[in-house]
Amino acid sequence: MAKPRPVLVCVLPSMVTMFVEVVSVFTMRSLTGINMISIKNKKTWWRLEQLTVEILQPKIEIVDIEILRAQLDKHQVRYFRFQSPFCWIHALLRAGAEKINDIDRYGIKLHRDYIQLSLVEFLHKIEDEFYQKSTDWFNDSIEEIEPIEFVIQK
Repeated sequence: MAKPRPVLVCVLPSMVTMFVEVVSVFTMRSLTGINMISIKNKKTWWRLEQLTVEILQPKIEIVDIEILRAQLDKHQVRYFRFQSPFCWIHALLRAGAEKINDIDRYGIKLHRDYIQLSLVEFLHKIEDEFYQKSTDWFNDSIEEIEPIEFVIQK
């Protein structure tokens, strides 16, 4: 039997961070509590939260935070109370944008520039903006970091 050859892989630390961010975005709903967030990932979570607020705050007005929280609980939408309410809104939209007929019943309203969009279109718009801003951040940060080389045994 032939001995496995080592494979040289070049990984940038920011690529690992970006991977963690992408995984975090797609698994956010499956997490059950803050205890699942490692200290290592707190910066990533903070960055994602700030990005979400930056994207949603100019587009959505929170009319009544208690109604929003009650509706999230009623519809069993997973959210983290320690995060910004704009993150809760993002979780709500991801969980049921196609099912919501009256956004006002959730204690929020869209700013006038976005009222003509359906919630699904609005969600796609903010997701595209989220992706673009994440990509821009990644491209800016990748230039500053030296690559790390790993040897992986096959």
